[in-house]
Amino acid sequence: MKSFNLLILLSLSSPVHAQTESVIESIDSNQPITITNLDTRESHSAVTDESLPTRFQIKTPTDSSVRIKMSDESEVTVGSESQLTFDHTDSKPLVNLEQGEVHANIAHADTTTLQAPHKFFLQTQKNATFGVRGTELHLSSSATQPTEMHTLSGVVDASDNVENLKKGKGQPIEANHSISHNGKSFDGVKKFDRAQFLQKLKQRQPRMHSLQAKRSRKFQHLKQQRMKRNRPARAHRPMEHQRRKRR
Repeated sequence: MKSFNLLILLSLSSPVHAQTESVIESIDSNQPITITNLDTRESHSAVTDESLPTRFQIKTPTDSSVRIKMSDESEVTVGSESQLTFDHTDSKPLVNLEQGEVHANIAHADTTTLQAPHKFFLQTQKNATFGVRGTELHLSSSATQPTEMHTLSGVVDASDNVENLKKGKGQPIEANHSISHNGKSFDGVKKFDRAQFLQKLKQRQPRMHSLQAKRSRKFQHLKQQRMKRNRPARAHRPMEHQRRKRR
């Protein structure tokens, strides 16, 4: 089976600025992860917190993972033995997954109704197209296996072209459902067990799973902090009332 690329079209709300559209947020690897500037063709090893060029390619070695953060807080975690190209030259950044795996946490649009514009579009060269308004999903692409997309939260719309998605004609793929593309057409939507899927991901991509686990703990900690700040303060009892109670 011929290999085919995945194209992720990210529609970000903020204007594009070279060198600031995305950054390396986290790295988990014992080997260098290569970043190539597609304009200058210069390559270097990725480092945490570096701002990325307008157009770049990223290659990960065996047993590695890296998380890229976008300007709208969306995040793409790249698995081992993966190759991606990012292009931020216009208002709709383009991400081309050539091979490997990515785990995407896409920030919500202003509204998540089915009539709202999609946050980004994911498209294969064989016209398999997905539209996302804000969700968590996992993608894998291989020369020998069908491309698979798993929705872990939110809803992903599937169709054979972007125009159908813009018209609201996509097929919704809800959380805990997946769909695959064999290079010619979609296979049927299947339900999957989230816990089992994440366990297999942990075995297959341990460093990617580790970065995702760290991200989850970070967000849980921030959520707890927000809850504490929003918790109403206890009213203090008057001192005289407390003395009477002790008597």
